[in-house]
Amino acid sequence: MTLDSEANINSRIGGILLSFLIPISIVYQTKHMTGIERMLKFGFGMIAYIIVAIVIVGFPHSFVTGLIPCLIIPLGVLFYGEKLIKEEK
Repeated sequence: MTLDSEANINSRIGGILLSFLIPISIVYQTKHMTGIERMLKFGFGMIAYIIVAIVIVGFPHSFVTGLIPCLIIPLGVLFYGEKLIKEEK
């Protein structure tokens, strides 16, 4: 949704929203996992995609189009998600 040079602001906002909402739903379903386990299990493809995007497209273009931020957000949510949904006792 973000790498296309013709992507408008709606596509970029949609990419950011999906980058948060999909991983937070994974966190709700996997509360028993640690952050690093969750990030490696569900975020390994995003880590690989970041590396491939930097090599093929280049870091400046990937960052300006919003691809890198939209891949870093879910990794952060997967790792720190249990702190975001921490229930009060």
